[in-house]
Amino acid sequence: MTLRRRCIAAQLAAILFASLSPSLADAQSWPDKPIRFIMSAPAGSSIDVQELVAYAKANPGKLNYASVGNGSSSQLTMELFKSVAGFDAVHVPFNGSPPAVTSMVQGDTQMLFAVMQPLQAQVQAGKLRALAVTTAKRFPLLPELPTIAESGYPGFEVLAWNGVMLPAATPKPIVARLNAEINAILKDPDVVQKMHAQGFDLIGGKPEDFRALIAGETAKWQPVIKRVGLKID
Repeated sequence: MTLRRRCIAAQLAAILFASLSPSLADAQSWPDKPIRFIMSAPAGSSIDVQELVAYAKANPGKLNYASVGNGSSSQLTMELFKSVAGFDAVHVPFNGSPPAVTSMVQGDTQMLFAVMQPLQAQVQAGKLRALAVTTAKRFPLLPELPTIAESGYPGFEVLAWNGVMLPAATPKPIVARLNAEINAILKDPDVVQKMHAQGFDLIGGKPEDFRALIAGETAKWQPVIKRVGLKID
């Protein structure tokens, strides 16, 4: 079973963030100054995913993207998006969300894929802007945000998820009992409310669903990992 901040037990959508600054038009005329992407000061001048990609293509290697660490889903999601959208950007890894968020606010990096929780305060304060979610459909907890797929990249989907695993030799009756109990818990209204408040979309499911998810994720990420050259130290 999974907890994904949108998948089997629960899943969480990754979100494309950009840092707040001048409008895109202004940024394009400042080639020697730090460029930050997010919402410009005028209400109607915010950029979208397509404009961000267009700028990145016109300025290859000039944009920096933050991640929460080498080999993290944050890095892999951006690498996947780069290959799909066809642009280049420099990876700047950090040790966790706090320094990555700080780099975005300061304008040292301009893009970041991350879950909502670590950045929520900065988004609410107007220092960062969420551009899109990585779920196939709009994320129920953030319905106002478009998806990457509807922003011009159909089929793009990335999910941060958590699951419950047991030793391989666990007897099937025990697996079935735990599966039933956990699925029941995930439907409890109080649990749903509290988990939603933390950004989790509770899904639940059968062990077979979880195995299928893992197989699909493996097939998706193996080529990305090979292309980036990531290795376990």
